[in-house]
Amino acid sequence: PLYLFPDTETICFIGLGTGMSAGAALDEEFPKVGRVVSCELTPEVVDAAKAWIPEPLTGGVFDDPRSEILIEDGRHFLMASGERFDMINADLFRPYRRGVGSLYSLDHYEVVAERLNPGGVFVQWLPLYQLTEDEFGTIVRTMLGAFGEVTMWRNNFRPGKEKVALI
Repeated sequence: PLYLFPDTETICFIGLGTGMSAGAALDEEFPKVGRVVSCELTPEVVDAAKAWIPEPLTGGVFDDPRSEILIEDGRHFLMASGERFDMINADLFRPYRRGVGSLYSLDHYEVVAERLNPGGVFVQWLPLYQLTEDEFGTIVRTMLGAFGEVTMWRNNFRPGKEKVALI
């Protein structure tokens, strides 16, 4: 998404995962990025990423002074902190896991919209291979209710591993 929005200075990642996406945002290719906040609900995920993902792939997310990793529910962080960002990037959440539905709710998307700076963008990654057509349509309609305009970007065309970004 930073290739589409190169003037981004502040980013909040909801979900750290491997740390590779947040680390990529710190690359010198994106010199305007001055702050990256990553919220990860599960401390063991952060520990595993530090231990098993090679540093060249995580791009300094664990030691760059522009990076902050919070062991925190990203949805709660956005509701409670009042901080604003140029970009909010929601990781690829497994929709069948308990509690994940709240990350696709109108309430959540409205909070996200409030936490974006003017001209800011929200990126919601979706695993198409784990969603029914009805579920996908519900998520898109819900995002449209909060943002008014949504575009879809597909990252690959491999059958069975389709992922999209709704921006």
